Amino acid sequence: MQSQVARDPSPTPGGDANNVNRPVPGWPVLARVITKNLNLEAFPTFTDLSIKSLPYYDAELIYLRKRLHRAELTDYRYEEDDNAFFGENLEHFFIARDEAIQRGEELPEQWKSLKRSGQL
Repeated sequence: MQSQVARDPSPTPGGDANNVNRPVPGWPVLARVITKNLNLEAFPTFTDLSIKSLPYYDAELIYLRKRLHRAELTDYRYEEDDNAFFGENLEHFFIARDEAIQRGEELPEQWKSLKRSGQL
């Protein structure tokens, strides 16, 4: 376990904690130096891995799109309270999510699908 060291809450020179142009010592300073001197950049691009992963992401998004559509269709067909239909009442969509979280219940299927797809 590392010991906690008390540090100045405003470590930037001049003590201005709101000045984002004066980075905190350590990695933030290194990032700033590299940004100003792009020829210092020496990171692998992983292009082959990026290209290989595209079909997997594509397949997952297709799967999630279908899953979301099924959840939307189920909601449309079987929702007893017309005001609760998520497709026409997004406020209810967010309220249902918040209530599920508060009660420790499972989130609405549409929310889970959108969240997993990275759209929320």
